[in-house]
Amino acid sequence: MRIKMTLVLTLAFIFLCGFRSKNPNYVEFVEEGVIVHGAVTPLYFTAQERTDLMGIATSEAGNQGVKGMALVMRVVLNRVGYDGYGDDIHSVIFATGQFATAGMPTNNFSKECEVAMHWIQYGWDESQGALYFCADGYNGPVPLFQYLGHWFSTK
Repeated sequence: MRIKMTLVLTLAFIFLCGFRSKNPNYVEFVEEGVIVHGAVTPLYFTAQERTDLMGIATSEAGNQGVKGMALVMRVVLNRVGYDGYGDDIHSVIFATGQFATAGMPTNNFSKECEVAMHWIQYGWDESQGALYFCADGYNGPVPLFQYLGHWFSTK
């Protein structure tokens, strides 16, 4: 009886105090970048893939902040492997008629764009699987959400 009461009191204390074991390997996404706790392996992108992703994010969402640029990068990554979009980052971005600003990347990326790239490398994804975005208002059959000046949708 005494052991049961001790166990109940211990569990109640843990619950009430909010104590819980936290995975020592996690990432925090902040406006200044990422804070990595423990051993977290980032996604690997070649130099060309980074340039392509950062170029399209700058061109399409350079005025949308870190999250806006990260969302554009996620749309590209969501399309990789889907039929009709391309099998890699470069082919998705430069597919005919897909991105109005493709081909206009720069090597002078903003700090916000660098942070967005770090978010993507460490697994950030609030895109809800979006395959499209549009700055002119909703333009797809399945609207997901709006972030600042862009509407995001799926087929």
